[in-house]
Amino acid sequence: MQLKNIEEQICNALKPFAKSALDRGLSDRQWTTEMKEIIGDLGVSNGFEVCATGFPDKFSTEWLFDITWYRNDSNGNLVETPLIVESEWNSKIEEIKYDFEKLLVARADYKVMIFQGSTTNIPNIISQLKQEVNVFKATIPQDRYLFIAYNMDKGEFEFDQLIVK
Repeated sequence: MQLKNIEEQICNALKPFAKSALDRGLSDRQWTTEMKEIIGDLGVSNGFEVCATGFPDKFSTEWLFDITWYRNDSNGNLVETPLIVESEWNSKIEEIKYDFEKLLVARADYKVMIFQGSTTNIPNIISQLKQEVNVFKATIPQDRYLFIAYNMDKGEFEFDQLIVK
């Protein structure tokens, strides 16, 4: 499995979701729940176990992050966490940063941050989050981040990525 493929799967799944969510007038909580289910389903289809609150018959309960993809060995030992997700639907940078910092300290192949903002503040938010990565002392080469920003002005998701050199 290639992480680039996972990134494409997530982006492709969320692009049509934005219009659907707007058309149905979903609340912030409903947006979050449906995005978690979409990304959780992708984890299952890629052969991983998934942790995400709100889906007792589908996924394990939330563990450390809003969404965690993981795999155990035959003895039940955790062997990998290819993807973790944090989301914050409050558009204040302080709130987004609080959840993002959980991703900084985590070990996973891919770290995803989902948030919302406006055309004017999304670039600033992403810039600040990237700066957080660059100054965090435990950052290592090849750490990967996917930023998924719902642009409230355009009614669509915007995507950005950081792969640490």
